[in-house]
Amino acid sequence: KRMRPLTASTPKPLVRVAGRPLIDRALDRLEEAGVSRAVVNVHYLADAIEAHIASRKAPSITFSDERDALLETGGGMVKACDAGMLPDPFFACTADSIRLDGPRNAFADLSTAWDPEHMDALLLVVTHARAHNFDGTGDFYMDGAGRLKRKLPGRIAPFIYTGIQLVSHRLLRDAPDGKFSTNVLWNRAIEEGRLYGLAFTGHWYEVGTPNHIRLARLTLLLPSSRARRTVSEAFIRHAGEQGNPGLLMPRMAVVGDLDLDEALGPLLDPLGADIPAAVDPQRRLFAL
Repeated sequence: KRMRPLTASTPKPLVRVAGRPLIDRALDRLEEAGVSRAVVNVHYLADAIEAHIASRKAPSITFSDERDALLETGGGMVKACDAGMLPDPFFACTADSIRLDGPRNAFADLSTAWDPEHMDALLLVVTHARAHNFDGTGDFYMDGAGRLKRKLPGRIAPFIYTGIQLVSHRLLRDAPDGKFSTNVLWNRAIEEGRLYGLAFTGHWYEVGTPNHIRLARLTLLLPSSRARRTVSEAFIRHAGEQGNPGLLMPRMAVVGDLDLDEALGPLLDPLGADIPAAVDPQRRLFAL
């Protein structure tokens, strides 16, 4: 419902940001981490999702069918686990955000930090400074050992859940039947001191509503580093043409395949022919 009207005829995972469906972005990150198999829950317009990704080679796809009843995050994991689809532990992730990794792939960081003796779940969390399009007050506090606690009423919490976690089958034990939220299982893990967090070192963009997508397009609608350089130079040269040393630059980040640089070069380079010379760097004032 949050993504309407975009989802009137398109399932949310197939909504495009910067030209690529959200679910493809999520699966691309799993492929980069070396994950060989993924389970995809389907409910609304399930046929469209199945047709879109059924032929994907990596990771290979198994579908968990929820056409009859949407089971939410907790119920969906239990259904897939009971069907023998999930290893122990397993990654669980949503497709309503975009992540730009820091120095290492986030899935690799979660795997390195995983401690089955002490953890039922390890959540990838992000600070407000690294979260974009997010207008909430945060989700968790985290102590020095990485254990998570819920935000207190009326307070701000420094960490936001990114939608990615590493989960033990132990978390799913004695779970409720049918539809329920993972929060039910997290609450028990918090009481037992077994819910942990790992701070994400990259940047995270929430895209849960059409407005979030518009904001995301302002910040990361760039498929390559060449595109980012070209757009930056266009803004700089426009400022020089107008004689304006002040310039508001959009936030820019590469979200595509860096190998596309060479392919896009011939298309982007002609832009320079119609752009005047750049203003002297000493006269630029960027508000970033």
